[in-house]
Amino acid sequence: MKESEAAADRGSALLLLLVGTALVYSFKLIGETYFDGFVFDLGSPGVPSALYIGFLALWSFFGLCAATAFTLGFVLLANLRKGGSVAKSLLPEYSDLRWIAVSAILAFLIPLGIRLFVLDGAPLTDDESAYRFSAQLLAQGRLVADSPPEKLFFDRSFMINDGRFYSQYFLGWPALMVPFLWLGLPGLANAFISGLTVPGVFLVARRFAGGGAARLATLLYLGSPFLMVAAATELSHTSCLGALVWMTWATQRSRDEDSNSAVAAWVGLFFCVAFFIRPLTALSLGLPLMAWWGLGVLRRQERERWRVVVAFAIPCVLLGGLFLEVNVLQNGSATRSAYSAALDYARDNDFRFTHFDEDTTLSVPLDPTRLKIGIANAGVALFRLNGAMFGWPISFLLVPLAWRAKQSGVLWTGIAAFMLFHLTMLNVGIDSFGPVHYLELTWPTILLSSIGVTRLTEHLAARPAAGGIDWACAPAILVLVLVGLGLTCYVPPRFGALRSMTTVINRALRTPENYGLSNAIVFAPRFLTRNCELPAPQSFVQWRPNPDPSLEDNILWVNHITIDDDRRLMRHFPDRQGFVFGWARGCKGALLALDDPRADTIPPGPS
Repeated sequence: MKESEAAADRGSALLLLLVGTALVYSFKLIGETYFDGFVFDLGSPGVPSALYIGFLALWSFFGLCAATAFTLGFVLLANLRKGGSVAKSLLPEYSDLRWIAVSAILAFLIPLGIRLFVLDGAPLTDDESAYRFSAQLLAQGRLVADSPPEKLFFDRSFMINDGRFYSQYFLGWPALMVPFLWLGLPGLANAFISGLTVPGVFLVARRFAGGGAARLATLLYLGSPFLMVAAATELSHTSCLGALVWMTWATQRSRDEDSNSAVAAWVGLFFCVAFFIRPLTALSLGLPLMAWWGLGVLRRQERERWRVVVAFAIPCVLLGGLFLEVNVLQNGSATRSAYSAALDYARDNDFRFTHFDEDTTLSVPLDPTRLKIGIANAGVALFRLNGAMFGWPISFLLVPLAWRAKQSGVLWTGIAAFMLFHLTMLNVGIDSFGPVHYLELTWPTILLSSIGVTRLTEHLAARPAAGGIDWACAPAILVLVLVGLGLTCYVPPRFGALRSMTTVINRALRTPENYGLSNAIVFAPRFLTRNCELPAPQSFVQWRPNPDPSLEDNILWVNHITIDDDRRLMRHFPDRQGFVFGWARGCKGALLALDDPRADTIPPGPS
């Protein structure tokens, strides 16, 4: 390249980078000037709130324009280097083993950091307390506990309390939490599973499209705020995703000529683990993988075919039988789920202390109205997922590049099946950090994006340089730019919203600690948390925490019904003190002793 041409390219590159920087700066100034620093008024399990939609609209324009300018600028700068392949030099040339090890450690440390410094140890949803309760039961060798005395005080969403006390959720994820409960570190379970998931992400992507795709896939996994925040919570999605990732690897491995029956057993085992955690998700993404596995089995000789099928069936029969037996022991019937038991209990309990109402149904109505609502919810989910998954202006931007790629049909089928199965969902999921009911859809999206970038890179590398520029580096640079923009422009307001939300949650949950209480019972209203300043993200922790199954927690949180009822419960706990939770001026959690005469003025709690 002539010196004059290099100087021109250098000048053009710097101008493009300046344009990209100006666009990002303008975006941030708009937020500071007109949107109070992009405060997210979150709190909807369905259609996004107005301020968040405004943020996404602005980010889709400014972010995409900035990404274009930065990518072009960095491509020009990259081409100024002398010798070697520009595209291959973008990601460090670590050995695969070293790349996997570093990525796995980061996949553990990032969620750990988020849990400590963003969430401050707080739950983001009421579901987390229900999962913790199930894990505590399993740690004690039980599936259910006896309902406590005066059981109405212990009723709350996601729990069945009909003489037996247990959660409505399947036991796969709580079972994985048990070892961490024994260690006293239940909050680290998801982060640990996230670290174990990364090797599977790498190995699967490498089989689909080579080492470059594997590195990009792990980068996308680590760069997804949606996945990293989920791994900082006690929700079930991270473990289900991990099981599906390893099921994908086992399915790929089973199609090798040298694979044996043990690999088929791994396919069945990982599917069953995912099913034990989130059955609907496991079916939607797992059935296409099993069909792909089945096609591979048909290519084998008959004798070997039967051996593989039997190996696959062993974990399926054992864990499938265990699943049905758990239903019998918990719910009285092999075909009755805890979800059905929870709805039946809510109905028998006159819908007190529950999120269910008289119109709630767990069946799948076939009327056109319900179908339209399901399709509308699917559209809302994709819109929200597009923003939350990577924090990019368009998170699905790279997916179309993988259309008709080799062996990608199973991924496209998985996406279609996932969307079809989830038409039955009542809502998209909380919006604290993304549409959680659709989190596992990130897995085929990551793979298709990595495959697409690799294909485009190979296509550009095979073409003559246009204008003396090696455009083969552009796809990888685009990914790096998008990840950088997501971390600098999307993550700060999203994490700011999370921090604001968890501050409100901990303001309530840490009130007994602030009062120095020990061996006490705290009577709390249904809507435990309160935002004193609006607009602000609304908390999805509306209920007080579940007690441990043995009712031995230092602080037992129960429902406030009426003061007379509350005092009646205290007779069952003569060695404890009772306090009523409320809010004082300055939006501070406050406690009033139950035997204080002023407690008689406290109105009944909502049910």
